[in-house]
Amino acid sequence: PNPVSPHSTDVLTAEAASGRDGAGAQSVRFAAPAGWNREATGKTSEARYTRGDAELRVSLTGGVHRGREDDAMHRRLAALGYGANPSQRLAAAFTGSSAHAAAGFTGKACRAVKPGSSVSGPCAIVVRDALVLSVVATDRARGDIQPGTDSQPGTDSQPGTDSQPGTVEDTTTDVATPETASAALQPLLASLRVGEER
Repeated sequence: PNPVSPHSTDVLTAEAASGRDGAGAQSVRFAAPAGWNREATGKTSEARYTRGDAELRVSLTGGVHRGREDDAMHRRLAALGYGANPSQRLAAAFTGSSAHAAAGFTGKACRAVKPGSSVSGPCAIVVRDALVLSVVATDRARGDIQPGTDSQPGTDSQPGTDSQPGTVEDTTTDVATPETASAALQPLLASLRVGEER
């Protein structure tokens, strides 16, 4: 195991599409979940953390064209169902709520389920400029917290009007503990920074 120490920051890097402003590698930084184990992914654009049955996955994709952000979020959602390792594939759907993260990332909340198991959890796919970031938190069934900041699913709240970056809405009576993947989602979204931003 490779435990994450307190106050640890991780960086993901994605290639931007050529011909765009700021073309080349673009990166995001975020607070890694302390006390979790950092798992090897073999990719600079992905991070994976585990703690017991809980898992937190973060993935960065570049090259989003202006005006095509919604298409990029739908492609990223579909991509959760693919991968070289069938045991890590997820079925996911948008919940109708919006998701907000730090550094101006906005997007949609979603729900992910590992087919054939009791593993599920909230996810968020957020966009800023040419970057799409997906964060998926899964755990064995025991209640969850949905990401998003809308007071009513399906409403279109404007970013920054009634929420703080990384705010999540508790949709059950269960309380998330620091061990659950859902509890790790909020601080990660709230800590996002692009490149060298502070």
